[in-house]
Amino acid sequence: MFALNWLTGYILGLIFIVGTLFFVAAKLGVTLFIALLLVLLLQPIKKRLERKFSPGVASFLALILLLGSAAILISWILNQMLPGFKQFASTVPHLVNQQTLGAWLVSLNLPPEIMEYTNHLLNNATEFAVTAVKSSLVPAVQALSGVVELIGVPFIVFYLLKDGDKLLNMIISFVPLHERARIASFFGDAAFVLGGYIKGQLAVCLVSGITVLIFFMIAGLPHVPVFAAISAVGELIPVIGPLTSSVLAIAIALLLSPSLAIKVAVFYFIMFKINHNIIYPNLVGKALCLHPVVIMIGLLLFGHLFGVLGMMLAVPTMGILRIILKYVLPTFPDPATNNTTDEIKRIGDESTCE
Repeated sequence: MFALNWLTGYILGLIFIVGTLFFVAAKLGVTLFIALLLVLLLQPIKKRLERKFSPGVASFLALILLLGSAAILISWILNQMLPGFKQFASTVPHLVNQQTLGAWLVSLNLPPEIMEYTNHLLNNATEFAVTAVKSSLVPAVQALSGVVELIGVPFIVFYLLKDGDKLLNMIISFVPLHERARIASFFGDAAFVLGGYIKGQLAVCLVSGITVLIFFMIAGLPHVPVFAAISAVGELIPVIGPLTSSVLAIAIALLLSPSLAIKVAVFYFIMFKINHNIIYPNLVGKALCLHPVVIMIGLLLFGHLFGVLGMMLAVPTMGILRIILKYVLPTFPDPATNNTTDEIKRIGDESTCE
């Protein structure tokens, strides 16, 4: 039987509050979620600074470090990325030369049916390329509309860093003493999942961006900053984002040279293997313990329901749902082994994360 206790009631109430917040004020919900991720990202830095400074000063210095890094990033985007995107949007139609592609396809001696279908695709290639580039800027424009909410993020981050423990103790103080340990454990596991996600995700994005930047410069490919940024941002949407960025890069390289396209394809294959077999499992996978099939299904579902933003939030949300199920689902003794399902789930989780 499903038992309703203090912990279950707290978790269900938390789900109701968060769901209502995102339904009524989605921008505010996203703002708070971003602030929470930043707090978890800065928490280790704040703890190191507390060895020499008070909690308030340590929180302020950690926030200054975050704002300084953000200022450098924004300056680089304004000086390098925006002109690069503009140039990319203007040169893509010239790269998609239908006559050149048509002559190359004729040299392949493809069957007439395939040639007819391919020519039909090429007739719309230029329009598709321009539309794709323009549509990729829409999320950035929409993000700027929430600049007012983003202004409040540093203030929220500072007070959560400074008084986060006090706020958590205040929330837990409304439950009986014998239930507080489990509720504190739940919040601790949730924080571990989100903290592992944001740290690992940023590491994967940084590695992808820098690797693509170096490779494109060595290979002499055009629009180096643009493809580095696309590869880095694409990692925010697991599986689908990296696949999209790699296909775009291979397609552009194919327009320049088939041999260059092969080199680009091999490069992305190796990079994905390193990212998703070494970096992502060690930094993100061990915290989330989610099977790739579950991640893919969640991405498709959240993308269908909430669009691009839903796909970006799908993985951390599923990680939290796993923690919720761990604490909410009832436990039953196993008559064969006398183990509880909690122990079985723990063993299963450990094997999944390895």
